[in-house]
Amino acid sequence: MLKVLIFKFLFLSFASLAEFEQVGETKLTYYFFDVYKISYWKDAENAKEKLELTYLRDVDKKHSLKGWEKGLESYLENNDYNDAINWIMSHTVDMKKGDVFKIIKKDNTVEFVVNDEVKAKSKDQKVYQLVFEPWIGENPVDQSLKKDLCPKECS
Repeated sequence: MLKVLIFKFLFLSFASLAEFEQVGETKLTYYFFDVYKISYWKDAENAKEKLELTYLRDVDKKHSLKGWEKGLESYLENNDYNDAINWIMSHTVDMKKGDVFKIIKKDNTVEFVVNDEVKAKSKDQKVYQLVFEPWIGENPVDQSLKKDLCPKECS
């Protein structure tokens, strides 16, 4: 019985480690400032995906909001996306050097996770549609960033 419990524990532990596989990674540099290291992850079934940003410097919320505005620029004039954009903006926080911010998409839900603590969750499908747009969407802020995150085609 104990062997079975140990096996189950080890199996579940390794399964959770393999929940995501890294697709690509790069660093965002603004002028000559390294801002964050970013990586894109997917599970084997393409049912779950995440962006993971590790901050290399302190970033005030106001600067992150400007980044979201630039990344979602093509949606700002469309009133159908107002609630989703407002949700994203209202859950954006200050980041400190070393903080890890994860945007996780799974089960038609978006989670904003900072340092392994879930800060916000949304089941809004427009939020789900928009959260990766600045990095790997159809019109990313930087095409080379998208290429580094998705060496093959992003879904």
